Amino acid sequence: MDALDVPPPSCLGEVCWSNDQVSPVCWGMSFKQFNDFVAACRSTSVWALACEKGHVNLYDVVTSLVKPWTRNTGCGIALRMNPKEVLQAELMVSHSWSECMDQCLEALSKFCTRQKNLEGIAVIPWFCAFAQYQSGDDPGDRGPTVAEQLALDPFGSVIRTLTSSGLGMVVIQTSLADVYSRLWCVYEIAEAVHSKAKVSMAYSQRALETRSGSLEEMLRASCRDLSDE
Repeated sequence: MDALDVPPPSCLGEVCWSNDQVSPVCWGMSFKQFNDFVAACRSTSVWALACEKGHVNLYDVVTSLVKPWTRNTGCGIALRMNPKEVLQAELMVSHSWSECMDQCLEALSKFCTRQKNLEGIAVIPWFCAFAQYQSGDDPGDRGPTVAEQLALDPFGSVIRTLTSSGLGMVVIQTSLADVYSRLWCVYEIAEAVHSKAKVSMAYSQRALETRSGSLEEMLRASCRDLSDE
């Protein structure tokens, strides 16, 4: 089953942009939009079916929901949710596609809420699965393809933009996936360190509970800034 059986959620606006017409740094979405889209995914029968294997990961969401809902539009989720004005990203999110989406949302929610309280502004994340157009490699799709988007160096360009402004990068840690086993994550972190961008960590509660070490170490880990190390 995929989203061909489920109508697109109301949070997706009209197709006004294409990812090959907008700079990657503007493939951002507000955290509220991120939360609204995940909530829309969670309300589908597709999500319920995926839950039967234990948890829903990003592969499930992209394959069964994101792709069918955006197919042959050339427009990723973030641009689709901002038909009137694109949003420039303020935060790069580095994460594993194998992670539990509920834990990912929990960790990112804590981080964004904390930053909003500190900075007094809403956070605009850059989340690859929702920033990039995912259906471009499907047969007959109008594109752009994933390779064409990667040629724009979206990860590097966003991270370098966030060196002088924004919140830098946050690395999402969950209990069901090792973020460092994904080569893209290693590249993103290396690019951030090389660019001297701020790098923070965000943990789900379950990830903290399964970490080894003292409570003090876990509490420090949940909010540490890697640029200080």
